[in-house]
Amino acid sequence: MSLRVRTLKAGKQSVLKPCCRAECSMRRDCLAKVIYAQLFEWLVTFINNSICADKSTWCNFIGVLDVYGFECFQINNLEQLCINYANEKLQQHFVAHYLRAQQEEYVSEGLEWSFVKYQDNQSCLDLLEGSPVSVFSLLNEESRLNRASDAKTMKVRLEKELSNNANISWDKFSKQPHFTVAHYAGQVAYQIQGMVEKNKEFKPHIFIVAEEAYRNVQNQLEPVNQSLLVSGESGAGK
Repeated sequence: MSLRVRTLKAGKQSVLKPCCRAECSMRRDCLAKVIYAQLFEWLVTFINNSICADKSTWCNFIGVLDVYGFECFQINNLEQLCINYANEKLQQHFVAHYLRAQQEEYVSEGLEWSFVKYQDNQSCLDLLEGSPVSVFSLLNEESRLNRASDAKTMKVRLEKELSNNANISWDKFSKQPHFTVAHYAGQVAYQIQGMVEKNKEFKPHIFIVAEEAYRNVQNQLEPVNQSLLVSGESGAGK
């Protein structure tokens, strides 16, 4: 693998094209992030295997998942979008399993109950991950194109495809291309500049590990004497 030259394939022929200085720097950073991501995942797996007791000795199970707090900085980009998206998913899980389901059970049992009002964040999740078009699908599509990304062009695409979702808005007087998402914990303005580039090179190792850990805990839960504790503070990044 060369950081200074890239290979272009046209049919059966391969052409070597030198990279400019900016491309070399980006390729170097990508390689470093991939190495770090693989090392991080190996380290987590090694620690878990070292401290985990044999499954045959398990009787009760308590799963603890510590997640990022909701982040809203002066400048927010792809990292904050991914973190806040993860919190949206956990919020939906909490609402579905600990509020809605519990209250429906009380009703079915005929108990007197004062209903707790909660905010349904499904429309925000549809904006971020929905099908066929969402913020992430447009980002991925733009990342696959073999061309230099343009923040203004990306903003136009977002406005065209997602303007019918009430959870996204734009400040027409802002000099920097951006979009604002109305999360359950508050509004966050995300800067578009550099977002596509990060999506091309971004190896979301921490999010992958967290997602896998969360799914493993869910799959291993038994209905008797087991619980799932989700830890995290909204607004921790403010």
